[in-house]
Amino acid sequence: MLLEVIKSLEEKLMKANERAEQAWKVAWEAERIGDPARLALARLVLAHRVLPRDPLAAAAEEAPESLLARALAA
Repeated sequence: MLLEVIKSLEEKLMKANERAEQAWKVAWEAERIGDPARLALARLVLAHRVLPRDPLAAAAEEAPESLLARALAA
């Protein structure tokens, strides 16, 4: 039982680490080439996939349509 809980936490930590690394790489690249849309996308990934959230907080800010359209077109 305890081993299963530890393995589950380990998997969650590994996924969060991978997502944080990917967002960091996108943010670094965006800064290097001067692309504010990619930087905003990296921030969204961090906010929605890595950072902790308060389940009782008001709804999170939605991504601007132009940012989503550009990300999907890439």
